[in-house]
Amino acid sequence: MPTTTNNGWTIPADTDLVRNGAQAIRTLGNAIDSTLGKLAYTSFTPSITGTSSGWSLGTGSSATDRWVQVGNTVFADGTIALGTSPTAGSNAFAIALPVNANSNISEWISTGWLYDASGTDIYPCTLKISSGQIDFYFQKVVGNGVVARALTGTSTTPVAPASGDIFGFSIYYQAA
Repeated sequence: MPTTTNNGWTIPADTDLVRNGAQAIRTLGNAIDSTLGKLAYTSFTPSITGTSSGWSLGTGSSATDRWVQVGNTVFADGTIALGTSPTAGSNAFAIALPVNANSNISEWISTGWLYDASGTDIYPCTLKISSGQIDFYFQKVVGNGVVARALTGTSTTPVAPASGDIFGFSIYYQAA
């Protein structure tokens, strides 16, 4: 019997007998079920990129992140909570992806958020997904418009990162 191109599932041939159709459909259904049943989220702990520029999550920080890949599409989401005495570096806050993004696409844009524990405010973020990382940018009103600015140790826009603050994201992108 022939098989499908992508997953190698057994499928009926044009010359197969109709009376064997139920068995062929059952075989194909079981193969699909078996493959899709394997698509479960996997936990990952994202590393901060740009640690040489001074970023530290602080003592007692935590990350609850997960990802799954379906074909070439990667879905990832999570939160990163800052611990005691975090420090912001001179580069934008960025974390590594669980699977590198397709480098033929210059960048992916998505959304995320920052929870400011001291003010109990939530700030929307624009996320730039490059080949290996996610950069977090925050909205700031400048003149008559809104621009995205990186959160760094030299820019406290919208807030200075502090203990208890939480970065969050839910993204999808094409894998390399």
